[in-house]
Amino acid sequence: MANQEEESPRLKQVRENVSLLESYTKYSTPVNAKICHAEQGITLHTYWDILDIKRSQRLNLYKNIQLDDKLNAISDGIFVERNGDVDLKTVFINDREYVNFKKKPADGKQSKDSKDGTFIVEHWKGNQRESIINLSSNEKHGNIYMDRRLGGFDCSSDGAAIIYVAENKKSKAVNFNETDELKEAGKVRIGGKFESFDDFGEKLDGKSRPALFLLELEKGVVRFVEGIPDDVLPTQPQFIHDKQIIFIGIEPSPYLLGMSYCHNRPSALYKLDLDSSICQRIYPIESPSKVNLSNARHVPYTTDKVIFFQSSAFGAHIHCSALLSIDTDNLEVKEVVDVVKSPTLRSGFPGLYFDQLPEHIFTHHGLDVLVNSIWGSRYVILKINLETGKVSSMDSPTDHKGSISLLDIVEDLAVAVCSAPDNPPFLVVSRLDDEEEKTVWKRIENDGESRKSLLEHEIGFKIFLHQPSSVHPSYKNLFMESIFVHPTKDICTDKLIVIPHGGPHSSRDVSYNASTALLCAKGFSVLYINYRGSLGFGEDNVNSLIGRIGTQDVADCVQCVEDLIGWEFESRPQLYVMGGSHGGFLAAHLIGQYPDMFRAAVLLNAVTNLVAMTAGTDIPDWVYEEAGLPFSYEATLTPESLNTLWSMSPVSLVKQVKSAVLIGLGTVDRRVPCYQGNEYHRLLKAAGVKTRLQVYPECNHGLSTAEAEVDVILNAIEWMLDN
Repeated sequence: MANQEEESPRLKQVRENVSLLESYTKYSTPVNAKICHAEQGITLHTYWDILDIKRSQRLNLYKNIQLDDKLNAISDGIFVERNGDVDLKTVFINDREYVNFKKKPADGKQSKDSKDGTFIVEHWKGNQRESIINLSSNEKHGNIYMDRRLGGFDCSSDGAAIIYVAENKKSKAVNFNETDELKEAGKVRIGGKFESFDDFGEKLDGKSRPALFLLELEKGVVRFVEGIPDDVLPTQPQFIHDKQIIFIGIEPSPYLLGMSYCHNRPSALYKLDLDSSICQRIYPIESPSKVNLSNARHVPYTTDKVIFFQSSAFGAHIHCSALLSIDTDNLEVKEVVDVVKSPTLRSGFPGLYFDQLPEHIFTHHGLDVLVNSIWGSRYVILKINLETGKVSSMDSPTDHKGSISLLDIVEDLAVAVCSAPDNPPFLVVSRLDDEEEKTVWKRIENDGESRKSLLEHEIGFKIFLHQPSSVHPSYKNLFMESIFVHPTKDICTDKLIVIPHGGPHSSRDVSYNASTALLCAKGFSVLYINYRGSLGFGEDNVNSLIGRIGTQDVADCVQCVEDLIGWEFESRPQLYVMGGSHGGFLAAHLIGQYPDMFRAAVLLNAVTNLVAMTAGTDIPDWVYEEAGLPFSYEATLTPESLNTLWSMSPVSLVKQVKSAVLIGLGTVDRRVPCYQGNEYHRLLKAAGVKTRLQVYPECNHGLSTAEAEVDVILNAIEWMLDN
């Protein structure tokens, strides 16, 4: 009975935390949309995600929304859960005809990442299914590449064929004692059953040799695209004519480096004639390439014009990009938007920063292109004129101060998703008018206003501008921002959680996050820091961090904290720090360099030992480049480089740590292998520091499974409240 009484307060607290998290994760998030015009009006095919805490699943939902000519929602459909077969990709041929690429998992689990299963294609015209094609029975290729960095789908203008990327078929491998029924040794790899192959690392397990395949819809035939040089790895294919394609080819290298979140791999643009199989490298002509290319698109209403984005190879894993165009016939190249070294004004255009673009990006006349990009601490939609290079930000809804991202554009109609820390995601649409300076966005969800009203009286946020107190010797006119999210109700706000982002070349933006909302509900304020090195502030800002990790970024975090306390707090709050990956690296440095500053820390797949990272990570170049050391594929540690890496590692400061440390690790993390956290945990225990280790089976670097995501935030809250 005594034990039950002791547990009751804890159980009450646990139930309250779970209930609060459910209230903030109940909002479905639009992840994609497709605009279709029909006689009865406009149909939005929308795709959504939602975190189901009770089932520990992230659900994929679908619904159609009907709009009238004034963009009013006349029919807001019901959500349909997509389960069973996994929808990998829908390729629209026209408003009535489309193709679904699906995978039937062998284990019955709904997972796009499942390595086993049957790939099928369904060809639909209106409500009638024209055909089903079993791609697996063709045995032409392995898994289809669904990631947006390596993969890609495109339909020819006549609707006859679809080009896509899949793993090239490897010959069957058998052991030496499995040759009894073989008739020809050349068709198999005898003794190769356990041979290991390079692949593209984190989140791309088993993907090592991409190839292009052409699906001819009427015949139901899949054919391997011939003519591509053996040492070129093709990605992101696009039709420019019905019999001619372009693609981004990754340059050959002695071994493969990780590709997830790494947009700095040398590559080139190629043109291929599907009939003659003649392949031509069209940009850059010189080899090897010193640039990274992505998102090549054929410009509508032109014969041979293609746009693409270019950034530096190696160095920082993500750089500011330039937008270029090329005539694929005469190979004339034009720079449309250059890399921005440093904004002329703090409010000025900082350059182009993005991952992958939506499927449709051109306005109805083909003269402008719309891209999602980072501008300071916000995601914005940029309109770029391809003739003049003029860049303008498309305004968010007048009452919205958060981020906005384009999902689709067809002719003059665009659909986007908006969100903010105090506003869960909602859809907006707009008719683009060349004569109007401002873009007028209209909410199309019936619950858009109600979503806002539920949170706007609970959470507030501000973006602060900081002038670094320490000046970089080469990049002097830099600045940084932080995002302060805080409860607005009469809740005790004497607790501040500092969260630096990972990367380090990424950013935190003012979009909705259920975990942040939960932290505010529990009485915490949260400070997200876009330190120097973050994206969205100019290329000089990115490069300023190279060779200075563990010092410049740490100093920036401390300054942002001290600035905020002076601006927003009457007395010094209790401080906590939380971060993952490079954010965990910073959190570990902060509690090592400033042992009396933070009461507790939460480190998630944190980099703690740069020396050990060189041998275990899928991106060893990251270690060398960020530490300011030259990287080559032959690089090995020297006494000098070992000393440099050790002095930059948080583990070198572990004996100074006083904060209670909670560590979370994913067992299949290939970016920051879990031995990093294991070593740090053991050393903390040896030093007598309070610490706990959480290990999440089958989780990769992002700890992004539904079960892990819920467990991480609930354990983090308890840890910080208890210490």
